[in-house]
Amino acid sequence: LDWVRARWPRAAVPVRIRARAGNAAAHYENDCATIALPEHRSNTAWAFREMVVLHELSHHLDPLDPEEATEGAHGPAFVDRFLALIGGIIGPEAAFVLQAAGISTATGPQR
Repeated sequence: LDWVRARWPRAAVPVRIRARAGNAAAHYENDCATIALPEHRSNTAWAFREMVVLHELSHHLDPLDPEEATEGAHGPAFVDRFLALIGGIIGPEAAFVLQAAGISTATGPQR
């Protein structure tokens, strides 16, 4: 999306998707720009939901090397990226619900 590329230069870096062993978590691998998602098994595909994919893309869009980050993987800058993606792709109502549920951002309401 043009607005994503305009806001986060790292969006120009292609992201790969791969199957992840186990079914308990999805994760992002910065060194190879890869999102690892558990495979669809036993009629469960929780990791293929938009919110999960957008969460992992929020890690991908981080301009800082994880070794240089000082706020942790899910700090205020991550939350800002995540809520911006949620609001722009799923809708502003979804971002509002997440904020109302207690997700705080560096620029939004603090809880």
